[in-house]
Amino acid sequence: MGPSARGGMSLRTLSLLTSFLLLAALAVGVAAPASAEPAFPPAFLRSIGGVGHGALYPWGVAYNVHTDELVVTDYVNYQVRRFSTDGEWLGDFTSPANPDTGDPESVLAAVAVDPRNGDVYVGKPKPDTLVKYTKDGQILRDTLVPGARYIAWMTVDGSGNVYALDSHLWNTDADPSKLFKLDENGNVLQTWVLDFPYDQKATQSYGIDVAADGRIFLSDATNRTVHVLGSDGVWLYDIGSGQELSGDLRSVVLDESTRTMYVTDAMQDEIEVYSMSGPHLRTIGGAGVLNAPRQLALDADGRLWVAEYGRSRLQAFDAGGSSLGQYPAPAPGAPPAL
Repeated sequence: MGPSARGGMSLRTLSLLTSFLLLAALAVGVAAPASAEPAFPPAFLRSIGGVGHGALYPWGVAYNVHTDELVVTDYVNYQVRRFSTDGEWLGDFTSPANPDTGDPESVLAAVAVDPRNGDVYVGKPKPDTLVKYTKDGQILRDTLVPGARYIAWMTVDGSGNVYALDSHLWNTDADPSKLFKLDENGNVLQTWVLDFPYDQKATQSYGIDVAADGRIFLSDATNRTVHVLGSDGVWLYDIGSGQELSGDLRSVVLDESTRTMYVTDAMQDEIEVYSMSGPHLRTIGGAGVLNAPRQLALDADGRLWVAEYGRSRLQAFDAGGSSLGQYPAPAPGAPPAL
C-alpha cells in the first residue's frame, strides 16, 4: 500500500487543497472593504452611435396657388418648410415657438391654404391652436380654439372659413369628436358634434375637405368611411366602406375638376380614389410604394402630392396613379449620430 493510503489523503489531493487555501487567502487579502470609495468615481464622457435625427418628417402638405409652392409641416423638427413643385427646398417659415422661451410648443400636424390670398394655417395639437401665416411665412396669429382638445386637421373653404377637426383616439359615444367652423379672424362661427346615430362606433375624423357647394367631406377612421355633410352639418351620404378602407384614414382632398376624392389609408399605405358621388375608382400606392402616408395635396397641374412620413419625403403621382418622383431628391434620410 502506498504512502497516500496510510495518511488517509493522497499527496495530489493535499496539494490541490493547499493551493485552494492559498488562493482564497490572497483573494481576501486584496479585496477592498465594502464601504471603500473607488479611487476614480465613474463619469460620463460621450455617446457613440445612435439613430441620428431625420432632416424631414413630413406630416402635412398643401399647395399654395399664390406662390406656386408646397407648404410642408415637419412634424418632429417643429418647422414649416417651403418646397418648389420640383421638390427643391426653398426655406422655412417663422418657427411657431413659445414667444417667451423660444422653445417649440407642439409638433406640427396638417396645413391648409386660404385660396383667396394664400394665407397659411397650421394645426398645433398641443396646445390646440391654429397658427396663421401670410403666404410669405410671417406669423399673423396663434389662435386658441375654445373647447378644443386636439386640433390637428383642417381645411379652408372658398370664403376663407376654416374647418378644424377636434378628434382623436379618446373620442367615445360619451365624448364625441367635434368640428369647428371659424372665420379668418379665428372667431368660432359654428360647432358640430360628430355623433351619427347609425355609426357602429364613435366617429374619429382626421381628414377633411369642403367642396365649392359647401358640402363637407370628412373621414371616419373607426367606421371606415367618409361622411358627406351638407353646409349645415347634416349628414347626406357616405363614401367607401370597410371593404376598401382600413382603420387609419388620415386625409381627404377633392379634385372638383374631375369630381374625384382622394383618401389616405395609412394602415394599408394606400390612397383610395373615389368619385365624389360614391363609386370607388382605383387605388394608388400600397406596400413598397408608400410608407406611412399622411396629408395629400393637389397642385395646379393636377399632380397628387403625398406627405410620406415613413420615408422622410414627398412623393408625387399623376392622375392615373403613376409615381412622378420622390422629393427632396435624393431623400435626406437620417444624418449620422453625433
